[in-house]
Amino acid sequence: MKPNDRGVVYSLNFWVSDYPEQFPISRDVVITALRFLDQAGLVPAYPKRDITIAQVAPRRIERQIDLTQVLSRVPLLSVLDAEQTERLTRSGQVHELPTGAVIVREADPGASLYIVLTGTLEVSRVEADGKPRTIARLLPGEVFGEMSLLTGMPRSATVTAASPVTLVEIRKEDFDPILRSQPALIAKLSEIEAARLLANRNAAQLTAAEQKEIERLGFPGFMRRKIQAFFGHTA
Repeated sequence: MKPNDRGVVYSLNFWVSDYPEQFPISRDVVITALRFLDQAGLVPAYPKRDITIAQVAPRRIERQIDLTQVLSRVPLLSVLDAEQTERLTRSGQVHELPTGAVIVREADPGASLYIVLTGTLEVSRVEADGKPRTIARLLPGEVFGEMSLLTGMPRSATVTAASPVTLVEIRKEDFDPILRSQPALIAKLSEIEAARLLANRNAAQLTAAEQKEIERLGFPGFMRRKIQAFFGHTA
């Protein structure tokens, strides 16, 4: 008799007179022993294991994101001084989203821009046949949503996470105090966004009335008026 992880092992010894007979006799002895154990309400033991179920704390990689540096590399925000950039750093929101998450949807209202920190995103637009078509991919360091932040124009496309992504969101309410403290920034922002709009005019999906306004005021003048109206500034 000796203990192990199954419990206690008992040895059963028996003898046979003829070697060739040991195999059928051994079988009969084992079957008989198991039958007696079963009748006694005993079953063969299994290895003993203690299992403890506990709620494991979620694992998270703690990393420091230098938002000041991130914001300073965005062309639209490069005109801000150190204090203004620091203000946006404190108010900017970091989002971590899974694959498949829809960040913005085409034609929805919006009032913020996003900076891609990690991951990739797909940009799609609904075609004339009603089917969406991927028109671009966004990589770390790229920005989308400037027009919505500055003018409140509807989203021109749908942006979906193609992988887990980390984004920084700058909202209108974060930007408004900066423009109110320094209205002259509107002219600089207008010039930067006008150049971008001119290079990507079709993507902006401008209406016929907006096209006429651009012809009358020029791109910078058009953008300046849009920003002033959206933020409630007088011309």
